[in-house]
Amino acid sequence: MTTSVEWDYFLSIEEDFIRTIPFVEPREGNFDTYSTQYAKILLAAASETDTVLKRLCKTIDPSCRKKSEQGYREFLVKGKRVPLLNAKAKSLRFGLSSTPWASYDFDNPQTPEWWTAYNKVKHHLDEGFRRATLRNTFDAICGLFVSLLFLYETEGLLQLSPAPRLLDVEEGFRAKRTRLISTEETALLLIANLPDDRRKLFEDAFSGPS
Repeated sequence: MTTSVEWDYFLSIEEDFIRTIPFVEPREGNFDTYSTQYAKILLAAASETDTVLKRLCKTIDPSCRKKSEQGYREFLVKGKRVPLLNAKAKSLRFGLSSTPWASYDFDNPQTPEWWTAYNKVKHHLDEGFRRATLRNTFDAICGLFVSLLFLYETEGLLQLSPAPRLLDVEEGFRAKRTRLISTEETALLLIANLPDDRRKLFEDAFSGPS
């Protein structure tokens, strides 16, 4: 069971997005809705993805010096990192899915729309603000999510806790990737590693009166 600063940061970004749901439900009909809150989340998610991809490229090849989206794109497409490029994140609760790196097609790789939106919002907020949409924000969070999973597997971190509240990945990807540990599993693992006397207190509390 492993956690990290990067994983905790991703979860905090996801929580920021979850807090917007009472105001704009993440459904297809609302994809073009934009807001200052989406702008902040988009900037945070895409900026962290930049950091994660830089680390991923260097983990795969220590001599790699890629420091831009174009550089990451060239490196990942040339290396045919198919599991990452085809990875699909989903929200079962809202019936949404995203393949954030689908534009990294082997024949004609392009910058993802959400990354373009990130750059427009970052460098030209007055012109790019309308690109801070629900769709682009959701895709950016998904991009960070699957990139982290691929990074952690590459680095040998095979379990993560806690699991995201909103997002999951398609089973075909998840079967070969870092395992996500639910909050309930985390609690059980922690209790199982307690000294006998303390573990019995929890077990008695959970079992209730006979």
